[in-house]
Amino acid sequence: MITSSYGSAKTPAPGGKLHPDFPFLRFLAFIYLPVFIVWVIAMAMGDRWTLFVPNGFMSLVMAAGSFVAGSTSMGGGAVAFPVMTLAFDIVPAGCP
Repeated sequence: MITSSYGSAKTPAPGGKLHPDFPFLRFLAFIYLPVFIVWVIAMAMGDRWTLFVPNGFMSLVMAAGSFVAGSTSMGGGAVAFPVMTLAFDIVPAGCP
């Protein structure tokens, strides 16, 4: 029997191999893909691609910022704001 560092035991499957949990794959299959498909359909039906194309880099900046800051939306904004203002020369709202 194999134990993890937390003391819980994993039971081996028949044949001696462990069945790993893949919560990320379940997340992709049951949450991310349906939401992505609905988003693509909504963008296509509303002909909104003209809004996404010039501002698509912001999606990448926010995603990278979220990854760097611990996978939270608050951290993503905290990292992405300086990147957008300093690297992409976007003037913050309310600033002259």
